[in-house]
Amino acid sequence: MEFTQLKYFYLAAKYEHFTKAANELHISQPALTKSIRQLEDELQTNLFQRVGRIVVLTESGKVLYSYVGELLAIERDLRNEIDAASRREEEKVNIIVRCLFSMIPGMIKGFIELYPRITVNLYQGNNEDLIKSNNYDLIISGSMDEMNNKNSLVLLTEPIDVCISSKHPLADRESVSIEELADTPYVGLTDNRILGKTIKDYFENVGFKPSTFVSCDDSATLSSLVKEQVGFTLISRYTFDVGDDSGLKMIPLSTDTLERKVYLTWRPRSYMTASVSRLKDFIVRYIKEYPFT
Repeated sequence: MEFTQLKYFYLAAKYEHFTKAANELHISQPALTKSIRQLEDELQTNLFQRVGRIVVLTESGKVLYSYVGELLAIERDLRNEIDAASRREEEKVNIIVRCLFSMIPGMIKGFIELYPRITVNLYQGNNEDLIKSNNYDLIISGSMDEMNNKNSLVLLTEPIDVCISSKHPLADRESVSIEELADTPYVGLTDNRILGKTIKDYFENVGFKPSTFVSCDDSATLSSLVKEQVGFTLISRYTFDVGDDSGLKMIPLSTDTLERKVYLTWRPRSYMTASVSRLKDFIVRYIKEYPFT
């Protein structure tokens, strides 16, 4: 017994006429008759009897008709539920953010103002479990180690600056050399963070040895340590919020150019929903129009 047969049967019973049912189904009347006969053979009973120019249901046909009506209603509801679930899924975007933290609030605010019905799930940190299970849509990252350049693009080249407390003696400087900070303790990201390793390699290359070295694996904690004058750090320019009330000051290096590329990556070999595509395009446009100073 096939669902198509049951639908053919239901319409034939509804119209009490095979030709009318066949016209609505866009099939030939002989094809409809053949399908119903196969159904009768399988059930081993007659479902219709002819009365003049119409066909009416037998007692067995009436029983089947009541059940098929319920099945078709269930199918209709099921399709509607699946369609609604699919639309809800398409209105959700999972994005992993590993850098540009100071830009993200404005970026997301601008996006949801344009697309208020799209839910944005924001994940910070490494979140390797999301990547391995493909439960992400987009990643903003300073690394392409786990990426494929076919599904990545460069958003920007981000300078790496000195960050010190606004109360530090050098806070009013336009630029500073790394040697001038030799007597200031250094607080930085751990080696398991890509930026932390980049800074460590830089220190080794220029022969710089901080007087004291404190490491942590969290950018927010790092910001607090610098603000409380525990030491200075080297950090990518758009990591911390360094407004007038932040207690922090970002100062470019005067002697070296230290920078990194920031990438936008999307899930490889995967259908990109309209919502993901909109956020991807918005991020690119947002960075392009950002008032860099």
